[in-house]
Amino acid sequence: MLLTIEYTAVEHGSSAVCKLGAFGTYTTLAVTFTLLLGIAFDRYVHIVHPLKARYITWKHSRNAVIISWFYGAFCSSPFLYSMKYIKADWNLTADTEYELCLSTLGVPFQISSSVFLVFAFLVPLVLMAVAYSKVLKVLWQRSRSKVINSKIAEAKLRAVKMMIVIVVAYFISWGPKLIWICLQAFEVVSLQYPIDWESEEISWEDNIKEEKNYMMLLLIDDITDLFTFTSSILNPVIFGYYNMSFREDLKKCCNCSKCGRKSKRKTEAGKQNPYVLDSRTKTTENTVLDDKIKTAKSDCVLEDRAPISVDDVVTKL
Repeated sequence: MLLTIEYTAVEHGSSAVCKLGAFGTYTTLAVTFTLLLGIAFDRYVHIVHPLKARYITWKHSRNAVIISWFYGAFCSSPFLYSMKYIKADWNLTADTEYELCLSTLGVPFQISSSVFLVFAFLVPLVLMAVAYSKVLKVLWQRSRSKVINSKIAEAKLRAVKMMIVIVVAYFISWGPKLIWICLQAFEVVSLQYPIDWESEEISWEDNIKEEKNYMMLLLIDDITDLFTFTSSILNPVIFGYYNMSFREDLKKCCNCSKCGRKSKRKTEAGKQNPYVLDSRTKTTENTVLDDKIKTAKSDCVLEDRAPISVDDVVTKL
């Protein structure tokens, strides 16, 4: 939502829409990291302190979700002040000036980006790393001392690994974008067009270099935006890989599709070469006829009669 608002130029933008869009987007992102921290804490309590886990009820989970939303709103609240519609440096027409929803450079942008990066991203990430490291240590010690069954320890370890991979995926997808925003806030990098082609003080070669550097910064900005969409792609892949029942069902579907393709090929081969089916049919009829002849001969032997000839059996049939 924020990317749509930021990159959509309007003639006269409403700052309220810009502020609420940024606030809602960053709040949702902060809640995602906070809920991942809550899951890590839940795993820690159930594995490291299993006796204390008996006192955790659904009310505690509900309160944790509510606190996560309040915490995410707190981390995103500075964007309500720093975001607004700003006049664009370029004009689409000669008569109309367009605006973009951006953060104002200066102290407000520095505060909002720093608060969100530290409290909504780095603090949960560090706490999750501590919690999962202790969980892995306890599982390893208990499996070595045979306090718990090896299969149970393996199942718990698989679940913990899945959550760690999910956390790493979120770090890879959103970490570069948040760090890039902080670099822009403190003016380490700037996406404003810096070249004045009409100036006589700067040579043409220097302008070309500045243009290349500026294009490189725009490319990095697009790449960081692209990374933010990878979390939606990676999560289904991670859950599917670590879910054993999902993998088994997927294998069954693949096997069924292979069987269906084989039977379809056999049917098509029979349609293309009807003599194959005729030969199979004739072979089956000859087998049935031989069985009937053998049955007639055995009946004659049991009744002490003279064995009848093959021609007689065929005539009766």
